[in-house]
Amino acid sequence: MIRKLLLALSSATLALCACAEARPEPDNVTTPQSAEPNATTTTEPAPAEINSPGEGYRAGGNEPFWQVRFIGSEMLFEDIGMERTARAPRPVPEVASNGWRYVASAGDRPFIVAVERRFCQDSMSARPFPHSVTVTANGSVFEGCGGDTASLLTGGEWSVAAIGGQPVARGSGPTMLFGADGSIGGDSTCNRYTASYEIAGDGGLAIGPAGGTERACAEPALNDQEARFYAALPRADRFDIAENGRLRLYAMDEVILEARR
Repeated sequence: MIRKLLLALSSATLALCACAEARPEPDNVTTPQSAEPNATTTTEPAPAEINSPGEGYRAGGNEPFWQVRFIGSEMLFEDIGMERTARAPRPVPEVASNGWRYVASAGDRPFIVAVERRFCQDSMSARPFPHSVTVTANGSVFEGCGGDTASLLTGGEWSVAAIGGQPVARGSGPTMLFGADGSIGGDSTCNRYTASYEIAGDGGLAIGPAGGTERACAEPALNDQEARFYAALPRADRFDIAENGRLRLYAMDEVILEARR
């Protein structure tokens, strides 16, 4: 009898030990982290830096003559007439309402370059630029233009709205796609064409003769429209962007082509 009782107690003890060993850990127990280093991650540019002017950017103005350049990681201002300069590390730009502000200091004076995405023309040559720029340096404020003139033309296809002041036929307007490589092409009305263009130092525009397919249009009026478009292209000698965003090509002071996006 005593032997049976001891065997029963021994079996119960083993069962309790087994239950204790199988009991799950509490939820709040922290599992040790691996000592392996984290995978390398790519740092994304700050929102303010996206599409903002960077290395190689240049702006300038007249009377007094000045220029500001982004060289490497610095920005350099030169007041050409007074032979004064200001130099500072180029900071991450602040996002403004329609552009960016680079706020720094040169010595004990503010050095600020404010770039606004607003069409600007050089006050002497009338060369067009995509940005209006205001620089605060050496205790003075300077206003001028900046950016790449060609960027006003490139970046998307233009649909011609009028040729020589005459609206194009609905649904049949020529198109112009300016490439960064100096090429231009698109639809002439009933055909495809290609040509080349060049922007001169003073902002003047030259477009070479166009070549392309030679399919006849279905209507005489469209043939006439295409002929007028081809005749207008090589006459262009400058361009600007109107307040409504339209591209205007000029021959002397006459608007010969007007296009929109």
